[in-house]
Amino acid sequence: MKVSELRKQIITHSPEQLQVLVVELYKALSSSARKNTSLDALIKNPASGKAKKQKNIRRPIHEIDDDTHRFVENARMQYFLVPNRHISKKERSTWRFIVMKLYKELITEKADQEKAAELLETL
Repeated sequence: MKVSELRKQIITHSPEQLQVLVVELYKALSSSARKNTSLDALIKNPASGKAKKQKNIRRPIHEIDDDTHRFVENARMQYFLVPNRHISKKERSTWRFIVMKLYKELITEKADQEKAAELLETL
């Protein structure tokens, strides 16, 4: 259903029906979708506008460090080349995207640039 069709449908509903509808739609969203959008702020203040995705959520350097070392270890063991139990078939084909994501996170790291440079060398 498109947004215009949705608006035509809900215009006939009572406030009680709309309240039930909003609660059910909120339950249907995954918790990650609720966190990535400012949906809670929109519910608290509907006049603020539409819900927007939060961008540039920075991960702590220790998480990036763990992911980088795990990737490099798996690459050295050549787990991305042949079928194995360590890396799933789906993940084997996406190793380039993993590297690009880590690279972008390390380049934009501002808090601990020395650690980021060290991890870039490792990568």
